[in-house]
Amino acid sequence: MQLAVPAGQGTMAAIMGLEDDLIQSLCEKAQTLSKENRSMGEATELTVDCLVSPANFNAPGQTVIAGSSDAVAMAVTLVKTDEAFKGGKAIPLSVSAPFHCGLMKPARDQMAEIFSKIETKEKPSHLVYPYIPNRTAKLNQEPSSVFELLIDQVDHEVRWKQSVETMIEKNWEWACEFGPGKVLQGLAKRIATPTGKNFATTGIHDVASLKAFEIWMKA
Repeated sequence: MQLAVPAGQGTMAAIMGLEDDLIQSLCEKAQTLSKENRSMGEATELTVDCLVSPANFNAPGQTVIAGSSDAVAMAVTLVKTDEAFKGGKAIPLSVSAPFHCGLMKPARDQMAEIFSKIETKEKPSHLVYPYIPNRTAKLNQEPSSVFELLIDQVDHEVRWKQSVETMIEKNWEWACEFGPGKVLQGLAKRIATPTGKNFATTGIHDVASLKAFEIWMKA
């Protein structure tokens, strides 16, 4: 994925305090203005397409955008200067590539090629439990769509906020975060709070926490 865009030509930024509809408007305006600048001869050193779009819907009022360096920079400027986005805050991120946006198409094509060579017997044939892919944020138990959704996720936004909202709508009351840290637990709490519903989270990061979880499950 890091090789899909030349170094320095793509980036990402965190946008705080703006709702999803404003994020979309922000990206559309930034992309339009950046394209106009390019047409007037500005930012001609960039060889990638001029675009910016949501990349990660993390939690209410917390979204990451990604795209060409000029379009993302324009979005950051708009958040600071445009009254339409008053109350928002933009934080440029230090990343190696603009992940989860249209500029990742070369990486998407490569993944598709790899998956196309997998033999039928090696493909998922039966899913015992449904899961919520971040691409759709909807319950899925169709094995034939697993690879397709993974491929599609490479150059499309991660819908984490919507995925947790789906869990809550299904009246799921707790979830586990596997791995070190509590980032996803914190985001889940922010997502659940406005709903008024109980949604507990716990972390499993080593053998001890796994055993503690097993004991809690059996209680």
